[in-house]
Amino acid sequence: MISDEIKKKIIDKKELSGLKPDFLNSFLEKYFLKNKNALTILEQKNFNERSKEFKELKKNIRKKLREVHGVFNKNKSTDRTKTIKELNVASTFEKKEHLLDFLKNHQSTKERINSYIEIYTQVFEQKNLRVLDLGCGFNPLFFLLLPEKISCVAIDINSEELDLLSNMYSAFNKKIEAHQLDLTESSTLIKVSKLSKKTNITLMLKLLDSLETKNRGTTTKLLEQIQSEFLLISFATKSIGGNKKINGSRKWFKRAISKSRFTLEKEFETQNEKYLLFKQKNS
Repeated sequence: MISDEIKKKIIDKKELSGLKPDFLNSFLEKYFLKNKNALTILEQKNFNERSKEFKELKKNIRKKLREVHGVFNKNKSTDRTKTIKELNVASTFEKKEHLLDFLKNHQSTKERINSYIEIYTQVFEQKNLRVLDLGCGFNPLFFLLLPEKISCVAIDINSEELDLLSNMYSAFNKKIEAHQLDLTESSTLIKVSKLSKKTNITLMLKLLDSLETKNRGTTTKLLEQIQSEFLLISFATKSIGGNKKINGSRKWFKRAISKSRFTLEKEFETQNEKYLLFKQKNS
C-alpha cells in the first residue's frame, strides 16, 4: 500500500529512528479506514511531502507512535557514543557511576532510580536468575547494578536501543541476548514462547497499555505464550514527568489475566508505578 521509502519519511525523527518501517502498517491501516479518501488523494499527489494531506498523515502517525513506543529521553543531546567510550576505560566503581548518570537521563529509568533495589529485592529471590524482559527499553541496565547474577533476554522494537544495551553490557564484560521484535505481530508469539521457556521470570513493565493501543487483544495472546514460572507486570500510575495521575480499571487486563495460567502472588507500588507479581498455577 505504502512503500518503505514513504514510511521512512514518516519516522524520520530522532526518537523514532530505531523503528522498522513495517511497524507502521497497523497505524496506517487504521488511519486510512478512518480517513477514507486520504489514500486516493495522497496517491494522486504522489505522496508529496509538502501537501496538506501528507503533513496530516505524518502528524497523526507520529503522534500514535509516540503514544505506543514512548519518547523517554530526558536529554536528547546525551552522547551515547561518549558514554560507551567512558565505560570501556572506567574502573568498576566509575562504570557504575557513569551508568547511573545515563539512567538519570532516560525518563522511564529515571523514574526507577530511587526504587530499583526495592523493586527487584521483592521479585528476585532466586540466585542465577534468567530474565525475559519484553518491551525492555533500557531497564536491563539496572541488572548491572544488582549483586545477584542475572542473565537477560531483551526484546524491544527499537534496534538502536538494543545495540546500545549490548554495547553497555560488553563494557561490563557481560552479555545480553537481544532480539528486535514487534510484540503485536502473531509471528512473534512463538518466539516469545520459546525464549520464555528458558527463563525464570518474564517482565512486562509499563508495556501492556501501549500494546493494546496498537493491537487490542495482544495481552491475552502474550499471556498464552509465556512459559516462565513468574511474571512481573507494571502499570504507570502517573503520566511521564509525574504531573498527572493515571486512573482506569483496565477491565481488559483483568479479563485476560483471569483466563491465563497465572495467579497473583503479590502487588506493590512505587511513586509512579504499580507492580503485580504472578506465578504459574500448579508450579
